[in-house]
Amino acid sequence: MAFSYEEAFDRAWPDLLSRIDDLPRGKKDAAAWVLVAVSCHEDTTTAGELAATCDWVNHAVPGHEELAGALRRLRDAGLVALSIEGITPAPEVEQFRHLPLQRRRNLAERFLRGARSAQGS
Repeated sequence: MAFSYEEAFDRAWPDLLSRIDDLPRGKKDAAAWVLVAVSCHEDTTTAGELAATCDWVNHAVPGHEELAGALRRLRDAGLVALSIEGITPAPEVEQFRHLPLQRRRNLAERFLRGARSAQGS
């Protein structure tokens, strides 16, 4: 059977999101959407470019503190690298860049809905 990025994505993306599962609800929401935005970039990007991508992905521009906090949490989870040059997706995040954005959005929404249900919201 041939390797399928779609199948690999369906298995790996929930695992990537699970790395931020223990965050409080609001912080988890921001981190999940910033992760989807980060996955759209192949190379290092700036915070400004990433904020614009967040707007494109989720129709919301994160504030400076929200974006900085989400990036710190994603860095701590090993999902991005932060440097003076900018933000770089981890290889396991970047490999899904070419897959349909809607699939990443749907999984992020399902992940966040499940988290809200577990918290009794």
